[in-house]
Amino acid sequence: MNNPFRRADLRTEIVSVELRGIATRNDDNPLGPFMIKDISNRGLRIWAPEQLNRGEIIKITVGKPFLVVLTCDVRWCKAASELSEGGTGYAIGLRVIDSPQRLEALHRAVLHLEAGGVIRDP
Repeated sequence: MNNPFRRADLRTEIVSVELRGIATRNDDNPLGPFMIKDISNRGLRIWAPEQLNRGEIIKITVGKPFLVVLTCDVRWCKAASELSEGGTGYAIGLRVIDSPQRLEALHRAVLHLEAGGVIRDP
């Protein structure tokens, strides 16, 4: 039986580099830092210190491997205590809603970095 909520796109787990950024709510209220745990051509999973609500719209700014700002829809949020990863904070699933091209470029750059490549500043 097919699960309609199961992801259809392949995700790249980020292991060899730390990609961090800052998240803000639509009212420019900063949520604080986050770390990207995995990425796909439709969205990402981040680890953040603050809980977010499903359906909430946020902006994320990532500075590495290049500057990118994405508007995202919160798809789910789970406390660390609910996950086998442990620790503190929240795992949050995001769907990018404004620029699939920027997300795809970031995903390609992450694949390159995970393969041992180097991205030089222009």
